[in-house]
Amino acid sequence: MSTFTIRDLDEEKLDSLKEFTRERTASKALISAASQAMGYKKESEKRKQDCLDLMEEIKTQQQLISDLLPLCIQVQEIAGQTSLLNDRLEELTREYSVRHSYYY
Repeated sequence: MSTFTIRDLDEEKLDSLKEFTRERTASKALISAASQAMGYKKESEKRKQDCLDLMEEIKTQQQLISDLLPLCIQVQEIAGQTSLLNDRLEELTREYSVRHSYYY
């Protein structure tokens, strides 16, 4: 167990910190806040990695759609239903183009 001295701290900030941590003393509030901050940092890093993983999954799915779009057009032509996608073809091609990415 270590001892440390706290100097020149704003009383209003200390009161807010004590209220936030639900501690009655400034030293306990500071220790509690530091401990919570480390936990928040770990949680933030995990959520960031989750977001990166999801963005990679979206990129993979966009690639799949981009790869399938020409095949859909071929099936449409074979079936003689060229009007099904023609109205939206340019929009779909632009939206699912691998070159166009919303996330990177």
